[in-house]
Amino acid sequence: IKIDEVKKALLELFSPYGEILGVYAKKTYKMKGQAFVVFKQLQSASEAMRCLQKTPIFGKEIHIHYAKDKSDLAGKLDGSYDTNVVPLRKQRREDELKKLSEMKVKRRVEPQFELPKEQLLAQPVTGSADTGSISNNILFVEKLAPEATQELLIEQFCKYQGFREVRLIPGKWVAFVEYETEVQAGVALVGLNGTKITENCTLQISYAKKQHI
Repeated sequence: IKIDEVKKALLELFSPYGEILGVYAKKTYKMKGQAFVVFKQLQSASEAMRCLQKTPIFGKEIHIHYAKDKSDLAGKLDGSYDTNVVPLRKQRREDELKKLSEMKVKRRVEPQFELPKEQLLAQPVTGSADTGSISNNILFVEKLAPEATQELLIEQFCKYQGFREVRLIPGKWVAFVEYETEVQAGVALVGLNGTKITENCTLQISYAKKQHI
């Protein structure tokens, strides 16, 4: 899909909810599968997120959340733009890359593999939150509480680049979370492992192992 087509489709989809300052999407590795829609008003962005969550576009459901940082364009318009933000962003990217490098030390990388939904439902699931497992693009989340719904898990994991889907296994209190690449999965693992998402549920995340298939 061409970037111009993506931008045009997003503009048509989001524009009914308010004035849009810009739509940003690139085909770089970091931006793959992501786009940013900048509204002039926060209320417009909130309404669009509420109404358009999981709307199909180009054959896939979109997952919408607030960007971590305010758009430079919006900041310049309201006077809050800080010229010091550029070096801070650079440092944050360097810190993320450093975390990934530390995770991959002495770790063998295997080719990505698919997890057919039918096989996941049919076979027993066991495992432990051993982040030292062989890395891949599928994460295994275990010991979930009953209140940890698929929607709640999506809300957590879709914040990270490359998110594809959450597969919650009924009655087993585990889930599989798929990302586009094992590097993106690794960033999510580092960021979310040990995160408390409800009063009785703390995320215990590891890389999915082949015996889970």
